Amino acid sequence: MLKHKIINCYIDNISYRNALDKVVSLSISKRGYVCLVNVHMLIESYDDTHFCNIVNQSDLSLPDGMPVAKSFSLLYDIDQKRIAGMNFIQDIFFECRQHQLKIFIYGSTDDVLLKTSDKLRKDFPGLEVSFFSPPFRPLTTQEKHDVIDMVNSASPDLIVVALGCPKQEKWMYEHRDLISGCMVGLGGALSVYAGEISRAPLWMQQAGLEWLYRLSKEPRRLFSRYAYTNSKFLMLLFVQFLRVKFRGVK
Repeated sequence: MLKHKIINCYIDNISYRNALDKVVSLSISKRGYVCLVNVHMLIESYDDTHFCNIVNQSDLSLPDGMPVAKSFSLLYDIDQKRIAGMNFIQDIFFECRQHQLKIFIYGSTDDVLLKTSDKLRKDFPGLEVSFFSPPFRPLTTQEKHDVIDMVNSASPDLIVVALGCPKQEKWMYEHRDLISGCMVGLGGALSVYAGEISRAPLWMQQAGLEWLYRLSKEPRRLFSRYAYTNSKFLMLLFVQFLRVKFRGVK
């Protein structure tokens, strides 16, 4: 398993199966955090040096977005498959049940967590899961301590953090030495699993057009973000391509 630089982030070149095994291993040892990297996260990392450091210090950085996976081929002639969080989250639930690992889901809304709980009981009977939806405001110092105590008292092996990028990655970094368990940032994927958000058709997933499907569903919220992140990603990737191919700079 090697990491390769895409824009400013070092992303793991890893198979889907090995990524699952690595998360299970981290969960059994109750340590570390995992980032699933898409274009949004790459641009957040480029714009914010501290956030870039958070992503690059993760135990595992997986190519969530199709453009991120395809960048391996463009820059390094590596056939890296996409590890989509929306698929990965279901397989992580399956692996946790197989290995009798306990899960804590932190974040999202009460409604999403309720739907997730109902679906997990049907899909993975016997899986032990705890839930907490924090308030949508900064927590007080006492509340932060209470959250740490609450999560640790549940003794989870895996913590699914569903706060959205970049908040969930910052939360995992801040709590990496305070909470016992492997933390995985899967905010958007949890909403899809719960049925709160529909997923793009398979042909759009395979063509790397899931962003366009999401844009069609929430144009007012997403248009400005996608216009900025997608155009900046293409520009930065082109610059890196020129440096790698013609100057040998990686």
